[in-house]
Amino acid sequence: MCHGQLLPSQSPRPDQQSEAPLYLPLHPPRPEGATGLLGRERVDLYPRLAAGLLYNDNVTLSRNRDTKLGDVIGIVSPGLAFIAGETAGSNLGDTAIRNSTLTLELGRPTAAANRALVTSSPGVSVDYSAAFSFFAEHSSLNSIEHAARILMAYPFPRLSLRLQQDVEALAESPVDVGTRVGHRTYQTLFDATYSLSELTSFQGALNQTISDYDLGIGRREWQASAFVNYALTQMITAGGGVTVGLLEPDQLPTQYYEQARVRMGYEATEFIHLDASGGLEWRQFGGARSDALSPVFDISGSYAPTERTVLTLSAGRGSESSVVLLGQNYTDSTVTLSLRQQIANRVSGIMMVSYHNLSYNAATSGIQTSRNDDYYLVRLAVNVALAPRFFLGSFYQLRRNVSTESTFDYKNNQIGIALSWDY
Repeated sequence: MCHGQLLPSQSPRPDQQSEAPLYLPLHPPRPEGATGLLGRERVDLYPRLAAGLLYNDNVTLSRNRDTKLGDVIGIVSPGLAFIAGETAGSNLGDTAIRNSTLTLELGRPTAAANRALVTSSPGVSVDYSAAFSFFAEHSSLNSIEHAARILMAYPFPRLSLRLQQDVEALAESPVDVGTRVGHRTYQTLFDATYSLSELTSFQGALNQTISDYDLGIGRREWQASAFVNYALTQMITAGGGVTVGLLEPDQLPTQYYEQARVRMGYEATEFIHLDASGGLEWRQFGGARSDALSPVFDISGSYAPTERTVLTLSAGRGSESSVVLLGQNYTDSTVTLSLRQQIANRVSGIMMVSYHNLSYNAATSGIQTSRNDDYYLVRLAVNVALAPRFFLGSFYQLRRNVSTESTFDYKNNQIGIALSWDY
């Protein structure tokens, strides 16, 4: 962690949180100075390919046992990363670019990148993944998904600039929707950090997100934030700042919000870290209803009691506009705990449990709402490094949603196996 600098606090969308990629292949150590496909030091390509089979007993997340669609799904996911600049080593913590091997249990082409652009030096990276899904019995559900990221970084002696563009075209089941739906998301992020001294830094960020759904309510959101950070000790960095935003759901009045937050980063060693951000949000609904005041927070931390064991914890609370219910927002309160255990030299296991509470409220006048959802997710996975570039993984996943509106109740089991290769 660079003392005096904190990344801007960004709450992921609830569908990102619930579907957070966890299927991470075990990458054995590679020789220092290993290069990519072109064999050059600062310009290189990193191809990858994953394929596997998945059984899903409730593809459309139906609550009615008689209408459930169970199917075997074959998935093929190619990917390619181009990096011009300094690259980080091949460890799973390097996530400056996204999209590596496929998270087959979700049918999504998103996961942690094996190689990353080091943003402390000038560089450009382009990373792309696709996922081709073939249903054995319900071919009408076949899909092609895409995920891409362009990242440009340019640091000066005191000023660091970063521009990032994400594009996703996915067919998945967001928590709010509770069924399989195609959607496209475009997110642009620009941030700048200025180091006033070794202890003090200033940070600003601009963020634009556009989401479109085949069956659902799209939205456009713009956000700006400014923070000041101060290194209290070598291990503790504190900060505070404000965020202002504008949210435009389709067919609804514009919402405005302001947040005041304090932040803290703690990193005792490379095996222990904690990042926390919390404060209050004031939200206005364009005169459609009275203003709202609510707490917001984000917490993430990891602890490695041994070299073979890593515990991670994340929690958050924030407000979003509903994709499926017109004129409604919901507050998503979530907590996720995961354990990664090195079982043997080339074998690792992962266990993850996650809980969401979605509490709905009116975003305009004349709306009556009583929906409240409790969402649970349990995931178990075993990953094996077969060879320096080949990895085998298997998993089981259980999802359950219990809602006060029974239409949104469902239970879902998935099990699968995947073989992946990356350069």
